Amino acid sequence: CRGSDGNSPNPKIPSLAGHPPDYIAKASFDYLYGLRGNELMRKALVGLDEKTIEEIAIYFSEQTPDARLFYVRDASKRFDQVGDGRRIASACDGCHGSEGNSRVKGVPSLAGLHVKYLYSATQDYREGRRAHNTMKTMVDFLNDISTEKVAFYYASRDPRQRKRVKPGEREKGGVLAEKKCASCHGEVEKLKGASTTY
Repeated sequence: CRGSDGNSPNPKIPSLAGHPPDYIAKASFDYLYGLRGNELMRKALVGLDEKTIEEIAIYFSEQTPDARLFYVRDASKRFDQVGDGRRIASACDGCHGSEGNSRVKGVPSLAGLHVKYLYSATQDYREGRRAHNTMKTMVDFLNDISTEKVAFYYASRDPRQRKRVKPGEREKGGVLAEKKCASCHGEVEKLKGASTTY
């Protein structure tokens, strides 16, 4: 949510870079123990012991604050779709993985998806057509141009296979996918599930 170096690209999520470590640690403990009410923060901290939280706080405190990484509406007039998209999308890495390759169960990978699909899905979260509180928080500050930049960034990333399946499962799934899914999502063997619809 806050970018890899604690410089958040989302104006609704504060940056941590350069803050005193004792403040970061105390705020983290307050979220973890319910003294601050933010379910997203609490979930992010569950399972971490005090020493780990203190080490994370030290890491962020030693990072250099960079105000240029904040989303600025006027800056969206220049169109460096991949570069700006990378900066904005850094807040998404925690869930969707580095370069959009998810390692979190139940969270989709975004790498290599079509620009038009990524743009449309993000717009749906922004405008409430897809109901998901976390996604709404993460994308509702984006304007149309910034949404397109993020879509270009993820579309230009190489998708990586999440993990291998058991022998025989791929073949069984392929037979079913050919019957049920190929007409919309592409031929199973030729495109390996890459969608041909936008």
